[in-house]
Amino acid sequence: MDPRIAAQITSILSDVNSRPDNDYWKSILSIPGFSAAAKTGTSNKCLERDASKVCTLRRPESTWTIGYTPNLITGVWVGNATSQSLFEKADGLTVAAPIWHDYMAEAHRKLKDTKQAFTYPERLTHPLVSKLSGRLASACTPISLRVSDLFLEEKTPLTEDDSCVLLKVDKLTGLLSSLSCPADAMEERPFFVPKSELPDRWPLWEQGVLEWAAKQMEKWNASPDHSGSLLPLPVAPTKECDPSLTPGRLIKPEMKIISPEEGVSVSAPVFKPQIDIDSASNVREVTVSIDGKKVATFTEKPFMGQVRVPRSVDLTEGHTLTVTLTDEYFNTVSDTVKIRFGELPSVRSSPESANITAP
Repeated sequence: MDPRIAAQITSILSDVNSRPDNDYWKSILSIPGFSAAAKTGTSNKCLERDASKVCTLRRPESTWTIGYTPNLITGVWVGNATSQSLFEKADGLTVAAPIWHDYMAEAHRKLKDTKQAFTYPERLTHPLVSKLSGRLASACTPISLRVSDLFLEEKTPLTEDDSCVLLKVDKLTGLLSSLSCPADAMEERPFFVPKSELPDRWPLWEQGVLEWAAKQMEKWNASPDHSGSLLPLPVAPTKECDPSLTPGRLIKPEMKIISPEEGVSVSAPVFKPQIDIDSASNVREVTVSIDGKKVATFTEKPFMGQVRVPRSVDLTEGHTLTVTLTDEYFNTVSDTVKIRFGELPSVRSSPESANITAP
């Protein structure tokens, strides 16, 4: 066997992150302090068949775990010498793996001159690829779906991920953005492009893939957390945004900064702006920025409160205060004023004094 292919198998079997997100799964096939590659297995036997010789009762017969570190390889078999079947829930992971783990951990405490990690031959590459397609990760590929994988040098992917596409959509409806919908509600999102490998040669296979994706998309839209859907990303929409689907969104809100006024000195490090809001729809949020840097966000009435000036702001210079309102349709409106920061004005014109009145 090409040593590089053996190295790929070792990489797969030792990749803890590829195992189910379960502490037992991750720990039972791992040896503390050492890279470990392992594979479990279960073979079953038929105990009963019906008149047509179809198996109607099947039970585990043999359970396995075979694994290795850079220092030692061990195989564990659990079964009955009489070939009698095991308990119906027995499998390699729960029966053989614990024995393999305990033996390997103890053996490595006794071994000397051990190696902690596997070594890999030359002419292997480690490109960053997309889990969606196995091709090179693109700017569209979500970070959570990018992974560094091991390839033979001559088999390294050369093309970028084509199963992810960046589209400009309407944030409110999720449909493709259009000139008739507010530009404030437009954003760029990644979408999944489901397809079979050879759609022209196997059109029925392509049809099945698209039907599966459509059913999964129904589950995706059924709940906010997309539970039950197997899609890694939503499927790209095909329809454009139409304002008639969301009546009222074309009526933009109005908002004005009442306090502080243009050019006045504002107390630091905490001050409280005042705004006047005129909106036919519900307000989603109000943000406050100083010189373009967001310093506060308010999502509940009265949509304003105390704002703390960051320490990085130079209090000796003039600054631009911007307040931005976003309504439920993602329409936005902003107002700005030029301000300075200073001390609170004194409430007395003369120094404070005290006199004893009694006794």
